[in-house]
Amino acid sequence: MAGAKLFVCIVTYCILMAECHHSKEPHQKPMVTVKEGRLRGTVGTIYDGSTYFSFKGIPYAEAPVGRHRFQSDPLPPKPWQGVRDASQHGPICTQYDFTVSQYFEGSEQCLFVNIYTKSLQPQAKIPVMVFIHGGSYMSGSGNSDTFSPDLLLEHNVIFATINYRLELLGFLSVDTPEVPGSGGMKDTVAALRWIKENIAKFGGDPDNITIFGESSGASSVTYLMMAPSAKGLFSKVIAQSGTCFEDWAQARNMKERAFRAAKVLGKDTNDVGELLEFFRGLPALNLTNLTEKTLTEEEQYRGLPEQFIPVIEKKFRGVEPFMDEDPVQKVLKGRVNRVPIMLGYNSGEGISIISEEIKKLDVKNRNVSYFVPRSVVEVVSQEKAKEFGERIQRFYGGDKGITKDNPGIVRDVLTDTNFAYNTHRFAYMYSKYAPVYMYRFNYETDLNVIKRYSSYKDLAGVSHADDLFYLFYNNLNKDVYDSQPKLRDIAYEVTKLWTDFAKYGNPTPDGSLGVDWQPYTASGKEYYNIQEKYSVGHYADRDRIEFWNQIYKEAGLPHIKGGQQAPIVSVEQGRLRGTIERIYSGSSYFSFKGITYAEAPIGKDRFKSPLPPKPWIGIREAKEHGPICAQLNTTTLDTIGSEQCLFLNVYTKSIDPRSKLPVLVFIHGGSFMFGSGNSDTFSPDLLIQHDVIFVTINYRQELLGYLSLYIPEVPGNAGMRDQIMALRWIKENIARFGGDPDNVTIFGESSGAAAVTYLIVSPMGKGLFNKAIVESGVCLQDWAQGRDMRPRAFRAGKVLGKDTKYVAELLKHLRSLPSGSLSNLPDRTMTDEEKLRGLPERFVPVVEKKFPEVEAFIDEDPVQILIDGKANTVPLMLGYNSGEGISIISYEVPRLEVKNANLSLFVPRDIAERVSLDKMQDMGRRIKEFYAGKGNFSENDPEVIRDMATNIHFAYNTHRFAYLYKRKNNPVYMYKFNYDTDLNILKNVFNPAYKHLEGATHGDELFYLFYNALNKAVLDGQPKLRDITYRLTKMWTNFAKTGNPTPDDDLGIKWPQYTRLRKEYLTLQENSVAGFYADRTQMDFWNQLYKEAGLAFIED
Repeated sequence: MAGAKLFVCIVTYCILMAECHHSKEPHQKPMVTVKEGRLRGTVGTIYDGSTYFSFKGIPYAEAPVGRHRFQSDPLPPKPWQGVRDASQHGPICTQYDFTVSQYFEGSEQCLFVNIYTKSLQPQAKIPVMVFIHGGSYMSGSGNSDTFSPDLLLEHNVIFATINYRLELLGFLSVDTPEVPGSGGMKDTVAALRWIKENIAKFGGDPDNITIFGESSGASSVTYLMMAPSAKGLFSKVIAQSGTCFEDWAQARNMKERAFRAAKVLGKDTNDVGELLEFFRGLPALNLTNLTEKTLTEEEQYRGLPEQFIPVIEKKFRGVEPFMDEDPVQKVLKGRVNRVPIMLGYNSGEGISIISEEIKKLDVKNRNVSYFVPRSVVEVVSQEKAKEFGERIQRFYGGDKGITKDNPGIVRDVLTDTNFAYNTHRFAYMYSKYAPVYMYRFNYETDLNVIKRYSSYKDLAGVSHADDLFYLFYNNLNKDVYDSQPKLRDIAYEVTKLWTDFAKYGNPTPDGSLGVDWQPYTASGKEYYNIQEKYSVGHYADRDRIEFWNQIYKEAGLPHIKGGQQAPIVSVEQGRLRGTIERIYSGSSYFSFKGITYAEAPIGKDRFKSPLPPKPWIGIREAKEHGPICAQLNTTTLDTIGSEQCLFLNVYTKSIDPRSKLPVLVFIHGGSFMFGSGNSDTFSPDLLIQHDVIFVTINYRQELLGYLSLYIPEVPGNAGMRDQIMALRWIKENIARFGGDPDNVTIFGESSGAAAVTYLIVSPMGKGLFNKAIVESGVCLQDWAQGRDMRPRAFRAGKVLGKDTKYVAELLKHLRSLPSGSLSNLPDRTMTDEEKLRGLPERFVPVVEKKFPEVEAFIDEDPVQILIDGKANTVPLMLGYNSGEGISIISYEVPRLEVKNANLSLFVPRDIAERVSLDKMQDMGRRIKEFYAGKGNFSENDPEVIRDMATNIHFAYNTHRFAYLYKRKNNPVYMYKFNYDTDLNILKNVFNPAYKHLEGATHGDELFYLFYNALNKAVLDGQPKLRDITYRLTKMWTNFAKTGNPTPDDDLGIKWPQYTRLRKEYLTLQENSVAGFYADRTQMDFWNQLYKEAGLAFIED
């Protein structure tokens, strides 16, 4: 199969190891009579101490030698007289040993079978498992020093292994009746016939034979499924990491390769007769190690090396071919032996080939078509092949391409090209004929011997052939297996899957492993995750497989169909049909937009709490976003949106309820007066590449969402109650989208961040989320706390045409107006002082008046809730941007003249409410002196305004919230965002007059989390920025998954937990660094003011 020496000898390098299993010498050795004569075996002891009968070196056929060498059909075995000793393996087939780089002492007469059984009673009818070894059709054997019976025999099966002719001796093809090819495959057929005829003598059931193999052995078992000559010789198949669809398993130009081999060996001829005479005159050992010497230049770089392997034979009268038609076409036409199959691949197959592949990357990157498989290149133009190569580079490596600097990318390309895609393709095409059980092997333990001995043992994933060490006990895994009981348990479970399939045709017939393995279907593409916690999923490695499927589709080759069917999910209210979308890197995900999570109350019920969503009949389309909530369009100054706007959007890579993916729910900002969760701003691209589910929501804005009249009917916080309804809906339904309802993280920015902290302190939020991320805003900020909301409502009524002092009249009037007119009211309802002190007073969340019959969202000051320890206790990640105030400079400058004349206006509202006018004036003076020195605040010193606005409106209360929330020792991670790149869109594009200022402004971090029209060109054009966004989104999603943004060393940094004593934080920047008490000098200044005002403050 593979030409790389490490890859070729994955299994064969075990052969020189000493025997692990010593047969006992009992008083009476077992005897069995087969068709050819009597056999004397031995009694062996397996790992668990039980005994079994061993019969080794049984000839199942005679290899044709001398003038018959290369004859494809082996000869029948010769009978013998007396008792034949079956205590030792027969010679292995002639081959080259890459382990020590010497010719190995093999023999042409090597066609032997080995049988291990716990019973010799013909009536026992024990299921039989016949293993066909791998080794690229050029090396290996069935000997027990590598493939011992220990672990399988524990489950009461018979285990058999075979040898078959290898390389030129087994797979020479010169397109003549005498040497059509596939001699090694005809050996396996002869072996299976012998087993079928004789296995009952060893206690086996000839009608329950399972053939299984790994690598080229796996491609062999799938070839046998296509071969008419093998019909009826087996009843089940297990294919591990290989199928006959793979390029490396399909021979091309074998006759030409034979002539090149002759030239290498000293005979330059074009005559088949001369060629055969020459080959037949050579010692058998000379006919090995010819692969690399016979490759063309293209074959050296495209795919895995071309070997002497099975071939589609030319048809000759009187010659029964092993295979005379393309295997893909045979499956499509149903010309297959229809038996159940279990097949799969390892999660990191390509790890074992990385070293060889890296040597070829310079050439392949110069000629990108070399990344394209042979089967595709053969049917497309050179231009199309080049295009495919470029797409492969971009899909896996982005703008950097596929390079030695990222072996993980090389691993994935090799895994998908050489194993995963065609395993999927085989499963899909064959599933219409017989049961298919598909797996993805992902155990990573000390039993992963191949990876442990590779140069890439730290890469994630299970290497090619690592699964063998969970099935076979030998010298390479003996020490690990003997010393770790847990690994013995794992191996027992894995071998139980294999043997249960052999027994019943179902790997989980009794549910004893806790998760039932569902058969593969063309629509569901079910598979079994074989790992620490078994799970069932749909469409393993979907993104990557879909990428290759598109390549094969465009090449006009048979491919997986139905992969792009619109996903359908059933929720409490009915069925939803979503779409399949692609993120910017090319991978796909399921999108469900515009899902109704509640009904907004309208008409006479306007301003009330949301109503439950209505059920629907049939399938509801979830392809488009629902209307956004009524609001002012800040660009056109028109009113847009609708009252019926309570929709959410779900983006996920799995809709299997058993996936239990962590869920991230984003609450958009916009000053509680505008914005939505739509993907044109908040796309899932950057987040869901980390295997999370991403959800966004709409909620009512401004007067429709936050009118408060201090009456039971309209207590306020309707927009917050919308968020509660959304979280309840998510909690109840997210499992249907593959999410974990017990691992929901809410996060938001600006007013969305304030909303998240309100949910933390609200009794109604309890149990609806498990973690929280807060970006640039908390509910302690002046701008997030409603004051005098009832008088503000009456001022709004007056602006809108109703000057009244009566609540009922006001409410009736407001309910009669078009929803669009209830927006853009802050500037028209603020008092003169409110226009100058702090940020604008808006319709925002309020501490509600208590009413017996009304469940309050919040009816107590958030600060007091934190002090009393009554907040919902979840891990919290929060922070602010280093230059938040840059976005406020333009707003603040026109007010400076008035504020410089009345310095008390620089004092925050929550302090101003608590101190005397004289104290307020004194505090204002101190604020001016702290930031501006002896002069006034001036537009000529924008840095000063930036710093004051950052500290007063964001930084200090972020610190204060962290400190107060930590009282109950909740996990807290604090950050200061200081990236300053072309992704700082709000500073660079929307505040051009101040883009020269240092720092990340308010909202800039959003463009590191979300891919949209504003940052698309920058992200697409600068690979370094994509790397930054990957690191940042990994921190966010790590926190969502584990409650720790840096749970491992992958990012090369450790984010310390915040403590009240040291106030640890992480500066997020090009070289992120941990520190203590961010902006301490400024924080100490504001802390003193809060302390003097008698407000809760940060204590040292």
